[in-house]
Amino acid sequence: MATKTFERTVMTRLRNILPNGEDRTARTAWLPLRTALFLIAHDDETGHIHIDLWRLARGLAAAVLFELWLAGRINIGWRFNAREGRAVKESGLVTVMSPAPIGDPLSDNLLTTLWNTGGTLKASDVIDQFAETDLYERVRADMIAAGVLRRTTRKRFRFFRTEAYEPSHKAYPVRARSMVRGLVDNYRRNYEMKLDRRALALSALVTALGLNRRLFVQRDGADSEFHRWLHYIVEQQIEPTIRDVVAAVTRR
Repeated sequence: MATKTFERTVMTRLRNILPNGEDRTARTAWLPLRTALFLIAHDDETGHIHIDLWRLARGLAAAVLFELWLAGRINIGWRFNAREGRAVKESGLVTVMSPAPIGDPLSDNLLTTLWNTGGTLKASDVIDQFAETDLYERVRADMIAAGVLRRTTRKRFRFFRTEAYEPSHKAYPVRARSMVRGLVDNYRRNYEMKLDRRALALSALVTALGLNRRLFVQRDGADSEFHRWLHYIVEQQIEPTIRDVVAAVTRR
């Protein structure tokens, strides 16, 4: 079901969550990982980026890689041994399972690149190379085209004007943060339940990039409790594939 949903174009997927009153689809739709990460990494009001652009670009590259993995197009961490006829563990290795496009130009571009390498790249190499392709600007342009971000001009010191980008509706960053909050809330209610891979991947990226403290500001210690649970989930419940990719994002 998730794969079929993702195979719609990025513009269609993002427009489906435009807040419009009584539209129940808008309240239940999900954001692409790169979009959610982008929104969490910026101030809702000013559009100011919370971390340096290069680190975020690497995180966005990992988010696109995760989308291909979630769609079943790639596998991460295994190599097929033809002599033995079985897959063997190889940390971080990216293997294309199917070159079939998923309907999102940005993700399909990366998939084609991976296919053309013949399965020789590690996640760290993929993230390094993809982040260098003006990825931050490309993700931002996608979000503007889809109506999630809008370009504005702000005055500074009465005479100077600067360009800024902000969410077109406050529901978008709220939706992005709720992916992480929902993961924590669900785990606290039932720690034996199967956790959502998409939310796990986003939570791991947010934590690794130091954005977890940008998620919520609450009183009476509620935010501290939330962050303790989030830290535990990221440390104890993340599967090896997610851990390998996140490690590639944060490596120096």
